[in-house]
Amino acid sequence: MARKRKCAGITKQGVRCKAHPVRGRKHCRAHGPRTPTGKHAGGQPTKCTPELVEEILSYILIGLPLYRAAEAAGIGRSTLFHWRVRGERGEEPYAQFLDAFRAREAIIQRTALSLFWQRASGRDILSFLARRFPEDWTEAWALKVVEAEAELEAAHGPNWLSAVVDLDDDA
Repeated sequence: MARKRKCAGITKQGVRCKAHPVRGRKHCRAHGPRTPTGKHAGGQPTKCTPELVEEILSYILIGLPLYRAAEAAGIGRSTLFHWRVRGERGEEPYAQFLDAFRAREAIIQRTALSLFWQRASGRDILSFLARRFPEDWTEAWALKVVEAEAELEAAHGPNWLSAVVDLDDDA
């Protein structure tokens, strides 16, 4: 009769563990190898690969909301939400994802603002910014900008931006 193997781990009381080891290993789940963060090794590998992150970020860069970018890349909203939470905690590779995500959002805002200042009417762009970044661009703020734009146009004509820039250059 074959003798059943026991875990090679030692309990907190200093006694050898009596549990059966994981198949093909020397230890049970409680005494198995741990990662540098102290967690048990194993589990499903992360989907947060550089290729998938780059795909998600490319969708974000064209203006898709975060959850739509996740869907387009084939992952769930909750997965992306967890990546952001873990990125906030500083866990890698999620922190790198979060930094790249924030950089892409800044690029979107910069591009939209650039387009706004190039055109006489920026209502569409302000509307986009208010929907995409509600914490930074509220409809009330956009309305104030549109009102100020109308005042400038009334004072300086349809090419008010060049008139304002000329006034600033003379100062």
